[in-house]
Amino acid sequence: MSSILTFNAGSSSLKIGVFDTKKSLATLVSASIEGIGQKTQTFMSTQLSDVSTSSSNVSCTNHTEAASYALQWLKNINLIPRDVSAVGHRIVHGGTLYHSPQLVSQQMLDDIRPLAEIDPEHMPASLATIEKIQESLPNVPNVVCFDTAFYRDLPKVASRLPLPRKYHDLGLRRYGFHGLSYKYLLQEFRSNEGVDAANGRIIFAHLGSGASLCATNHGSPVDMTMGFSPAGGIPMSTVSYTHLRAHETDSYLVCRLLLE
Repeated sequence: MSSILTFNAGSSSLKIGVFDTKKSLATLVSASIEGIGQKTQTFMSTQLSDVSTSSSNVSCTNHTEAASYALQWLKNINLIPRDVSAVGHRIVHGGTLYHSPQLVSQQMLDDIRPLAEIDPEHMPASLATIEKIQESLPNVPNVVCFDTAFYRDLPKVASRLPLPRKYHDLGLRRYGFHGLSYKYLLQEFRSNEGVDAANGRIIFAHLGSGASLCATNHGSPVDMTMGFSPAGGIPMSTVSYTHLRAHETDSYLVCRLLLE
């Protein structure tokens, strides 16, 4: 069997998927570890071969431990070591350098590591997960996809902050996030409603622990609620002082970078 593993590191979760490359990427296993860094952590899994679902309490105080647990569990159910073709990761922020899927290299990791200051909720977790997978599966290529890539061609009126152009050129701009989710939603909408409907003016909502809205037209994003960092926009679970507090977070980060 040849398979692809995927890891999606959230602020307090790690989602895992295993897909069969010889059966049109059919899902073999779906699992998640929830509550990382909190009082209790829960591991949930679904094996599609016998449609069995299980849940148990585990001890994973950080994403490195969560990735280790996930890899050991996959070994226990005989999904690895096997012919793992690649490991895919979702990364929140690609900054100004990365707008398409990338093969993980030390240079790329060094380039995006400073972005953890803009997104401390997700970037450190993603980097820790990647490094653990590289350590455990050293001969398997890792590929990352960026949430911000969806907004690469965002109209200037939506991407620019009210700052002199030189600061925009230095990377102080509205990036937009949850892009992989919106790309998937747009594809599903096109499949279900047709091309004409998908090319119309649509507002999508990504509602979860992290939440945002995105407007599209002609199949491309034209605006979004998240800005310079994922903290901006509508209220969500990790933004504790409502909408205003979220914008203050973005403003604080921008002002601090301007003063440096």
